[in-house]
Parts: sequence; C-alpha cells; structure tokens
Amino acid sequence: MKKPMKRIKLIVAYDGTNYAGWQKQQNANTIQAELESVCYKYFKQKVRVDGSGRTDTGVHADGQVAVFHVSTDIGIEKIPYLFNSSLPKDIVVKKAGPVSERFHPTLDVKEKIYEYTILNAKLRDVRLARYAYFVYRDLQIEEMIEASKHFLGEHDFKAFCSADNQTKTTIRTISNIEFKIKKTREGKVIRIRVSGTGFLHNMVRIIIGTLIEIGYGKKTAENIVEAFATGRRGYAGFTAPAHGLCLKKVQY
Repeated sequence: MKKPMKRIKLIVAYDGTNYAGWQKQQNANTIQAELESVCYKYFKQKVRVDGSGRTDTGVHADGQVAVFHVSTDIGIEKIPYLFNSSLPKDIVVKKAGPVSERFHPTLDVKEKIYEYTILNAKLRDVRLARYAYFVYRDLQIEEMIEASKHFLGEHDFKAFCSADNQTKTTIRTISNIEFKIKKTREGKVIRIRVSGTGFLHNMVRIIIGTLIEIGYGKKTAENIVEAFATGRRGYAGFTAPAHGLCLKKVQY
C-alpha cells in the first residue's frame, strides 16, 4: 500500500557551536545534514530539508523553521519524539505540523527576529561563554539605544553586509530594535533583538558591532548616517562574533 505524501514543517532549536552553519556542505557538520540524516533513518528515503534561511557557523537558533516532503504513514505528532531520540543533544525539534504545498519557508517569511547577547562585565561568565560576546569596556547603553533608531525603516544596507554578499538588492527594512538589560553582580547582560523582513549576510552582526563601537565611543550615530549615504563598509562597525547571535523566531 502506497504511503501518503506529506509536507511537514518543523520548529528547530540548536546550539550552533559545533556546526558549520545550517546549509549542508562537504566535509563539514551542519544542521541541515543532521536533520536529513535522521529523515533517512526513519523514512528510508532521501529527503531534502529546507530552512527559512541560512545561519552561519556558530550561530544558534531557538525558532528555525524547516520544511520537507516525505511519503510516510508515521503520525506527524510523533516526529519530534522520533527525531529527538536520534539527533545530537545540541539539536532539538520543538514542534512538527502539516503545511500546504503552497507554503514556502523562505519566500513566505513576513518577519525574522534575531537576538544578540552581550556580557558587559569585568569578568567572563563561563555559563554564557558559548552564547554571549564578552565586552569588558563599559558600554554607554543609552547612546546605543538612541543610535539604534537610525536603523529603523527601509535603508540600503550595503555598508552593513559582508563583501561576499550576492543578493540582487541590499535594501532591507528593520521594523524594531529592542534592548533588554539585566544587571548581574559583575556587570550587565545586554540582549538586543532585531526584527526585519529579511537580512543580508552578516547584517545583524555588523549592526551589533556598530552599536558596540558607539557604546564605547569609537563611533557615533553620525557614522550610521554616513554609512547609509555612502555605502562604505568603513563607516560601519566590526562584525560581532557569531556565538552571540540567535535566530529567535520566524513569522509567516
């Protein structure tokens, strides 16, 4: 008896420390490859698992969306339990559900939410070592918050992406930037959430690097204005390390 064809959407969380990003590559550990390997184990078919976007080496996720087609009579409600029993401990399928044939994990995205975590303290915290960028210099958070307003709306983010960017246009829209600050005994944990319709390669990390440099006085908000006006990478800040970044949610 022929098994029914299903199109299944997953919500996936992962610690990206030990992976060369989402996209499958030769001779590298990736999230996509791990998921496809588990699909083959249970469905005995070669299955392509498409994500809502590529996360880079070392970037984490709480809400990556992945979709695949498969012929199976396994109940979709069982898939998280099956997958999680075979996936590495740093990848978890949080949810599985059916989607229509028309659903596209990248083209149908309305908004992505990324969060970047900074530990601003005099001493490192080993519990945050894999998930927060350590900055020992005092950051002027109010200046960072004020400067972040320049990123809101539609802009040409040519100065805020990597040199190997290959998209047709560098125009993107940022809908919200939110700061959450938690005081600790040694300093502060700063979480910066950036929401937008889509992002260029390294765009969020360069935005964060720019805000950090503004926070300790190396750059000013005027540099953001100049970066947008000229498209010159030098006006923007450094590319903040990958391990502080997490894909929190994808909205459709």
